[in-house]
Amino acid sequence: MDLSVVISAFSVLFLAELGDKTQLAIIALVAATGEVWSVLVGGTLALWIVSLAAILFGATLMRRIPKR
Repeated sequence: MDLSVVISAFSVLFLAELGDKTQLAIIALVAATGEVWSVLVGGTLALWIVSLAAILFGATLMRRIPKR
């Protein structure tokens, strides 16, 4: 595992997510339900699944499109 790629992916995703509608929706959900841990687990799982879909899509593109 390349640590520089991990740091790069984390940084880009962290900055992209700051203040977006997903973050605001999670804030509203916690405020409405008071279920901090449930919202944390649900939001984390959702982000993981969306990220996995993007990774699989990117890997498929890498196999089908020449690098040039």
